[in-house]
Parts: sequence; C-alpha cells; structure tokens
Amino acid sequence: MSIPPPQPLPAQTTPMPEDEAKGRSEGVGRRVGGGMTWMTISAVLTRITTFAAQILMGHWLEPADFALYATATSIAGFMMVCRDFATGNIIVQRGRENYEHNAGPAFWLGLTYDMVVFIVIVAAAYPLATTVYHDRQLAPMLIVLAMTLPFGAIAGVLYSRLRLELRFKAYSWIITLAGFLRQVSMIVFAKCGLGAMSFAWPALVCILVDVAALLWFTRDAVWMRPARIKEWGSWMRDAVWLMFTSLANFAMDYGPYLVLGPILGAASKVTGYYFFAYQITAQIGIVLAYNATLVLTPALQRLNAEPRRQCEAAMRTLRTLMLAGSVASVGLAAIMAPLEHLLWNGKYAQSVGAVMIFGAFYPWRITFGLTTSLLTAQGAFRRLAVLSAVECIGLMVAAALAGFYSPTATGIAWWTGCWVMVSRVGVTVYVLARMQEPIGNILRAMFPAWLLCLAALGATAAVSSNLGVREVVLRLAERMHFAAGSKVAERGADVVEIVVYGCVCSLVMLVLARVILHADLRDVLRVAPGRFGSPLARVLRLDLREPQAPLP
Repeated sequence: MSIPPPQPLPAQTTPMPEDEAKGRSEGVGRRVGGGMTWMTISAVLTRITTFAAQILMGHWLEPADFALYATATSIAGFMMVCRDFATGNIIVQRGRENYEHNAGPAFWLGLTYDMVVFIVIVAAAYPLATTVYHDRQLAPMLIVLAMTLPFGAIAGVLYSRLRLELRFKAYSWIITLAGFLRQVSMIVFAKCGLGAMSFAWPALVCILVDVAALLWFTRDAVWMRPARIKEWGSWMRDAVWLMFTSLANFAMDYGPYLVLGPILGAASKVTGYYFFAYQITAQIGIVLAYNATLVLTPALQRLNAEPRRQCEAAMRTLRTLMLAGSVASVGLAAIMAPLEHLLWNGKYAQSVGAVMIFGAFYPWRITFGLTTSLLTAQGAFRRLAVLSAVECIGLMVAAALAGFYSPTATGIAWWTGCWVMVSRVGVTVYVLARMQEPIGNILRAMFPAWLLCLAALGATAAVSSNLGVREVVLRLAERMHFAAGSKVAERGADVVEIVVYGCVCSLVMLVLARVILHADLRDVLRVAPGRFGSPLARVLRLDLREPQAPLP
C-alpha cells in the first residue's frame, strides 16, 4: 500500500485575549462532548459484540479455559510493562504543535523497546509456565500475545495523532472494527476447538486491523521519519514514570489473576468464574474509563493555562461518568440471575454473586480515567505513577487475601470491589483537592449517583424477593398445559424476570435521577446520540439547551 508523505498539523496560534480564550475552552468542551459521544457509541457496540461472543464462548469453553486466559494475559501484561515505552502518552502531553518533530523518535524508541520485550517473553515463556504456574499451556499463549508488540509501535503513534487532532469519530470506528473482528475470530477459533488459545490469536488479528485502518485514516508512514536518537534520553525520563503508571493501570484489571494463579492454580475454576463475572460487569467501567482517558487527556492539556476551567471541566465530567457508569453497572447486576439461567442454564451460576458485587462497586473504576487524564495533561507523571502503584498493589493484596480466606468468586469480588471503592475515592479527592476544589463538592459529585443506583438495585431485590415472578409464570405455564420444568416454561420465566427486574430498576433510577440529579442527567443526555438523548429528554421534560448567560 502506497502511503503519501505525512500531512503537517496546523500550527498553534499565539496567546489569545480572555474572551477568545473562553470561546476556545467552550469549543474544546464541545469537541470533548462530541468525542465522548462517539467513544460511547463505540463502547456500546464493542460491549454488544463482546457480550455476544461471551455467550457463545461460555457454551463452548470451560471455566478453566477462562482462568488460563486471564492468567496468561496478566503474565504477558506485566512482562510487557508498558507498550511502546509510553511514547503515545508523551506525544499527547507535549501537544499537537510538536507532533511532526516527536513522531519519529516516538516510533523508533517504542519499536526498539517492544522488540527487546518480545525477545524476553519468548525466552521466558516455557520456563515461567512450567516452574511457576505449573501449566505448559500458558507458554504458547504468552508467545502469541507477545507477537502483537512490534505492530503496536505503529499503532501507538498513529492513535496519538488522532487524539491530538480530536478525530474521535475516526478513532471510534477503528477500535470498533478491530474489536468486532476480534470477537468474531474468538468465536471462530473456539468453534474450531482451539480451547484457551481462542483468546490469544484474536489479539494478533486485532492489532493487524488496527495498523491497517490507522494507516488508511492518517496516511502517515511513521517508519519514514527520523529516529533522532540523541533525543531519546528526554523521552526515557518521562517514560519511566509512565511505565509504572501503565503497569499499575494494567494491574487494576489483571493484577488479581497474577496472584490468584499461584494460590488457586492457573486453571482454577474459581478464577474462571471470577474472570467470567469480571468480563461481563467490570468491562463497562473499563471501557468508559479508557474512553474518558483518550478523549479527556488532549482536551484537558489545552486547558493547562486555565486551571480553574480545567477543574470545572473535570468536576462536570466526574458527575457525568459516575451517573452513566452506575446506571450501566447496576442495571446489569439487577437482571444477572435470570440472564445467566437463560443464556447458560446455570453453568456459570457461581459467577452471579460476583456480578452483583461488581455492579455495586465498579462504577468507581470509571473515575480512574478522569484522574489519569488530569495528571497526564498536567505532566505530573511521577505523582500519577505513585498513586497508581498504591492502588494496584492494594488490589493485588486484596485478591491474595481473598484467595487464602475467601476462595470463591463472590468472596474475591467482595475483597477487590471494596478496595477499588476505597482507593478510588481517596485518589479522586486528593487529585481534585490539589486543584483547590472543596472536598465536600468532590464527594457530592461522586456519591449521589452511586447511592441512587444502589437504591434502585435494592428496590429490584425487594421485588424479586416478595413478588415471586418466576413462580407466577411457572404456574401460568402449567395452566397452559406446559409440563413443569419444561424448557419453554423455564425460559419464559427467565425472560419475564429479566423484563420485570430491568423495568423496575430502570424506572426507579430514572425517577430518582430526574428528581435528585436532574442537572447530571441533563449532562448525560447532552452527550448521548441525538436519536436517543432527545426523545428521552422530552419524556423526562428536560431542556438540553445550554443556559444563556444573563445580560449585564
């Protein structure tokens, strides 16, 4: 494929007067809102395809296969430490106007680092799999996952270019396409009987699609740019701290499996049930947090000269993310029991309790994207690394304690979920308080949406306990001459329970949000796609127009 020469980015303008700066920040806000909309659409589509794939994978694979994949991914992630030597985040932090100069050294430094790590993983794969985790099946999974590294050096730089240009529509299309093909390939490989390797090969498929699509959208042949080796020292000084941050970020999702493997076994069913539950529920928080980081970092970086506006934007985003994340996580928890029975007929019943606990605690995981974006935009890499390290080490300690004292999927979820909430509240308050935001305002931005959604979950649990929806449906099925315990009757009861519990939870959340958090609900609907946000706003009688400033 022939690629034209790199396209230069527009030069940054000279400093603006105050009124123009205000218009600039409002324009950035609109771009952020549009970016979050596209990234949210991408997240929803990705979640749909991921959930569909997990339905089929759950039928064809066993909990032990999920445990093997979780363990392999955690080992590979920690050995990779930081893809591309964190050069992508450094490009974004240094600004759009410097991309042309920085793209070359970022690519060549990242590629050099990735190749070294690739060699180390290939050399260590079999000794590590056999001596530490006592399961030879881990080795080929580690090698395949490591094969993605060299291609990631290209993707990292080009994704950074799209972020700097705030081209989130193109960004969202690329990650949606790659994610869709990854899920499809997982299904195909699982159907072909590849077992746990069905999770590994799609990672290579995904990165290849990423690179091809990024080259198409950017027309930027990064390998043709000069390496500027003399400048690598300054990159490494920033990258050291970002490496710790990247490691900690990864540990927030996969750290528990690294410690649960030696305690419970690499292919433990308990780990498999826990991972299965995590993939269903916590992925909502992960996707929203990741998307928030991608969109917010370049936008907040443009407001570094206006710290008050930067803080206001962060607070507004915090309220919006907590409401959106709580609704998504708690909504799934409310219907998980009948949904599991409908889709897997009790095969993953031991994951249901963990899903409900994740639904209650993992809205807090979303705030990780906000604090990471703020500190990255400000160039506070050392502070970000230290805070992230505290969080991930605490999470791994919580998982290890659960492995010894509560070795069930539900028990591990309680330990890790509680730690995520405690650490996230502490770090979020610390980061925003340093920006002169009162602690009371920060807590009011976080807790109301979460407590509101927990109230909705409690109302749903009360309906489930007292109405006996399943028993009513089964009695009706008997009167219609369906045999007791027949598949039709059981599946019908599952569907009715899902509809009833989902409606109760949704209605309670909407009513409480409309009455108590109408401003936050308005912000969520503003960034939602128009065909969804506008009709719902009309039903709730919410005006989505921005308030006009009073005349002097």
